[in-house]
Amino acid sequence: MNSQGIASQKIKSPKEKLMPSRCTITRGVIKSWITKNQVTKGKTDTLKSLRKHLLEELEQTFPDEVESYREIRAVSTAVSYIYDFVGWISQQCKYLSMRFIMVGNNNP
Repeated sequence: MNSQGIASQKIKSPKEKLMPSRCTITRGVIKSWITKNQVTKGKTDTLKSLRKHLLEELEQTFPDEVESYREIRAVSTAVSYIYDFVGWISQQCKYLSMRFIMVGNNNP
């Protein structure tokens, strides 16, 4: 226990075997990470709420433009998912080809 009566029990990291002096994480450190995470989440939620409110206000004045904007966003999101999927397929093909080469080299 420290001077404030709070237990600062050390939680050992799996990497501690490699770097014992750098990988000891205390409960206080974890609590500070949780606090920072909650603050960041609050900021993100606030920005999402502001964006939603602004789009609602804009839609009342410029309904056609907001509809066009939403269509553009939907298409760009779909394209982004397609690029992510193509990248994943590419990685899988590289992995499979390397396994095929490795298996092929083991057979005389």
